[in-house]
Amino acid sequence: MSGPYKILSPIEYPKQDIICIGMNYLDHKDELELVSKEDFAKNVDTIYFSKRANKILGNEEKILLNEKITDCLDYEIELGVIIGKDCKNVKANEAKNYIFGFTIFNDLSARELQTKYKQWYYGKSFDGSSVMGLVFC
Repeated sequence: MSGPYKILSPIEYPKQDIICIGMNYLDHKDELELVSKEDFAKNVDTIYFSKRANKILGNEEKILLNEKITDCLDYEIELGVIIGKDCKNVKANEAKNYIFGFTIFNDLSARELQTKYKQWYYGKSFDGSSVMGLVFC
């Protein structure tokens, strides 16, 4: 990008962990089963997990590889939904009233850490493991 402008993440420092939904389409279920060696179709409908983001990177910021914890990063481009106000136990037909906007979210992962520790938090929550684009309201 040329010029004096820099596109930052719209939410650089989130107040809370990012809540994620995994296995939300068939190809993803098959991929998860390869990584975890489990058959998710038998017992699981939806997978919820959280991801710590101490700082969310913006456009053209460098993603640093911390070779002390991993030698390889994987990525998934996700649809991010930004909740605009406090809510809990919202009915499906009222959900749109709580959505501020949508964004492109790059979810970086250290897959070998997920496999080693049999959970996702550590493998998805290292510094610089989240990149977010512009918000569309």
